[in-house]
Amino acid sequence: MNYDINQNSIYFKVLSNLMKKSNIDLDDKILVVCGGSRDKEYFEHFGFKNVTISNLDDRMYSNEFAPFNYSYQNAESLTFKDNEYDWVFVHAGLHHCYRPHIALLEMIRVGKKGAAIMEARDSFVMKLGQKLKLVPTYEIEAIIGHDLKYGGVANSFIPNYIYRWTEAEIEKITYSLLPQYKDNKIDYIYNLRLPIERVNLNKSALKKILIRSTFIPLRIFSKLFPKQSNEFGFIINKGQQTQDWLQLRNNELEINKEYLEKHFDLDYRVPECRPSS
Repeated sequence: MNYDINQNSIYFKVLSNLMKKSNIDLDDKILVVCGGSRDKEYFEHFGFKNVTISNLDDRMYSNEFAPFNYSYQNAESLTFKDNEYDWVFVHAGLHHCYRPHIALLEMIRVGKKGAAIMEARDSFVMKLGQKLKLVPTYEIEAIIGHDLKYGGVANSFIPNYIYRWTEAEIEKITYSLLPQYKDNKIDYIYNLRLPIERVNLNKSALKKILIRSTFIPLRIFSKLFPKQSNEFGFIINKGQQTQDWLQLRNNELEINKEYLEKHFDLDYRVPECRPSS
């Protein structure tokens, strides 16, 4: 299937942002998880050369994404080494995982420079849309487009829960995994994606009219309040500078005792907690 390169899409905006900031090179080693044809076309459009597209689909062939590579991978348990790729990407794929947080951790682990994620955002507008039954909680449409056999959670026939992210949980996950660095940085890019395909699949004419009637107000609202958009990209740039209380010696990380002696009483001991008699 061919996709038009949409310059207003979150994919185009994320790649443009990375290239503008010189955080990514066309020769960088790229891994895409939960990937497909859309990923191939965007990376081809920008001129990347060393890309591996992976997913959990046993119907794929090794030359499916030529000239790029293909690898059969479960995003929740990647078989690659730490920092084996420069960047790891995912577009609308983590919410198809049983454990989306684990998949995100795997992406950060494997990406030397970082990871770029494009997913749904858990905003006030999305919560309101769910309550009004205008926004789905489970992605039934995904399996409809795959003969009711694939496209759900872990590419199964079971419709996946649509996990929507917040900035706070992204930051907590990142800093928990990379506590040794003080310059971890996360860039956010917000975007409104209108559910045109989802509307077209709906049999209810009234529901189609109701949802379409929100499109113009949503466009205006998202311009005024970008964070209320329904999707965003979060680019996790892995740090390089160790925390002040750590130091590198012979390429091994160790405690910086001099720093701790300067700022803390190292003779202090936490009182033992004893059960009351």
